[in-house]
Parts: sequence; structure tokens; C-alpha cells
Amino acid sequence: MVQQKESTDLRRLSIELTAIAESGLAYCDDQFDIERFHRIARLAADLTDTIATNPPTFVRQTHRLGSRLYDTEN
Repeated sequence: MVQQKESTDLRRLSIELTAIAESGLAYCDDQFDIERFHRIARLAADLTDTIATNPPTFVRQTHRLGSRLYDTEN
């Protein structure tokens, strides 16, 4: 089981990775970059799945791209 502080730190990293993916997808046009940012978003969701106490489907729903979990300016 992941310790509470480690869980909080990992959750914060996951949220930041989601924000990076959302920002990248909002501003990039290159197909390779788009694929890369989608991969970052999937990794963030996987990270959250690892530490979450909720079922993986709940975590995936809250980490959908565009859900604005971590608000960024457009």
C-alpha cells in the first residue's frame, strides 16, 4: 500500500501530467506531438489508477482529456 504522503505527491504529479497533456493538445499541430501528449495523458491516468482507492473506471472518467481537472488558460 502506498503511504499517505507518497499518495498525495503521486496524485499531484498525475494532475500536473494531465495539465501538460491538455495544454500540449490545445496548442500543437504535429501528429507525433499529438500522439505523445495522448500518451502522457494515459500515463497520468495509469499513475492515478495505481494509487487510487476508487475503481479504475472512476479514475479514468475523472482523467478524461478536457475534463479540466487541472485548469489551464487557453
